[in-house]
Amino acid sequence: MRMTAGQSAVRELRRVARTSRILDAAEEVFTDKGFDAATMEEVAERAGLAKGTLYLYFPSKEDLFLGLALRTQDELLRRYGEAAADAQSGIDMLERILAALYQVVEKRPEYFRLSISFWLDRPRPPTEQSATWKQHVEHKRRLFRIVLGAMERGVLDGTVRDDVPARTLALGMWGGALGGLMMALQQPRLNQELGVPARGAPGWREYASLLVDAVRARRKPRTRKAR
Repeated sequence: MRMTAGQSAVRELRRVARTSRILDAAEEVFTDKGFDAATMEEVAERAGLAKGTLYLYFPSKEDLFLGLALRTQDELLRRYGEAAADAQSGIDMLERILAALYQVVEKRPEYFRLSISFWLDRPRPPTEQSATWKQHVEHKRRLFRIVLGAMERGVLDGTVRDDVPARTLALGMWGGALGGLMMALQQPRLNQELGVPARGAPGWREYASLLVDAVRARRKPRTRKAR
């Protein structure tokens, strides 16, 4: 018997809700145990599902972690889109993107730390690339294109320097943002180890400001002539 549109909608809502429950459970288990020590059985148990049901949604532990990455990327894409819509210039858009990035990471710092470790342990893509992996890569490219678009917009409106290729600037900001996030999230321990006084020690705002200043145009922005 063919399902009605209403029945299909209900089924999809249930699927989305169950996926969200699985990802919530996976994030808890991964951050508690670490990726390598965590098991699919533990995730299924915490999600209140049979192990076989979990495998229907995510065929491997790696796919499950990539599912978490996709959820974070979806939020970043939404926030970056809002930054693009509200920005008054290229440099303003970059400032908004960095602020949005920190807001997402700040809510789940343990996941961010785990994610960095996960990717550092996997410098090469898997031989057999799953649909989840391909979707993750496409999301990453979309996020980078937004940053690159902000750079190119800034070059055109005169707020971003034009003596370095926009792609190089975008890659530099991408890497600098990740480094700045790791620095910000391990303070004040890092301050103590480096002998830096807690008062006046740089935080994320200072790191982000340095990144923006590094790409800022050294001349006044172009202004439109009145007709």
